[in-house]
Amino acid sequence: MQRQRSQPNRKPAITGFTLPELLSVCAISGVLAMLSSYSLECLYVAKLNLAVSNLSSMVQSARSLALTQKRPVIICPSTNEITCAEYWSNSAIIFIDKNGNKIQDDDEPSETLITLSTQIGTLKWVAFGGKTNLTFSPEGFTDNQNGRFYICPTKQEQKFLRQIIIHKSGRPRVASPAEIKQKNCNN
Repeated sequence: MQRQRSQPNRKPAITGFTLPELLSVCAISGVLAMLSSYSLECLYVAKLNLAVSNLSSMVQSARSLALTQKRPVIICPSTNEITCAEYWSNSAIIFIDKNGNKIQDDDEPSETLITLSTQIGTLKWVAFGGKTNLTFSPEGFTDNQNGRFYICPTKQEQKFLRQIIIHKSGRPRVASPAEIKQKNCNN
């Protein structure tokens, strides 16, 4: 029989990270966080620009519809995506006002719908005379209402604000950064 030798008390090995390892992980994490936040901001701006493009196309479409149908066409806010509402929020509809009463009747179905994602912001229309709807005459002009569509972003920074200006001639154009007024997005 062999005798077993006892081993002297050994200290357990200390495991962990060294300071250079921790610093390199922190640096890499910081760079990745910076890149992802920049990418998310670019995605948000792209969505805003798409909303502006869609809204501008909707205004042009309503004007063209008035010209081709030779009838008044109205863009109005909608909460149920079927009928007009009183206040602007995130969606709008277009309809041909066959009888000229400036109200959507049962025989005047919605022609087009635009919905702005609540993740992007809200939609507002501010016009001369305080009218809540945008009306195009059969000649393609507005009903003496020049105004602005505001896309009020969820991120309350000036660089994210977008506006479409509508002239009495009925033609929409995107506001330049110098023309953008923030006051109507703060209420």
